[in-house]
Amino acid sequence: MNNSVLATIRESEKQSHIATYTNEKLYQSDSWLKKPIKTVREIMPLFADYVRIHALDLGCGVGAGTCGE
Repeated sequence: MNNSVLATIRESEKQSHIATYTNEKLYQSDSWLKKPIKTVREIMPLFADYVRIHALDLGCGVGAGTCGE
């Protein structure tokens, strides 16, 4: 894939996410952003005894590649 096509795809994805995260309100009952994805919800009990945890989002799912270059 040439750089021009890739740049166009990245910009389109970026604009899509800007629009989504600008218009969607977190934690509303009708929002798909209301709760974490199923995998995250399933592993959370493993950390129940921790006072504090840190998580690193590797950007492999929805929104991957939308950060600056």
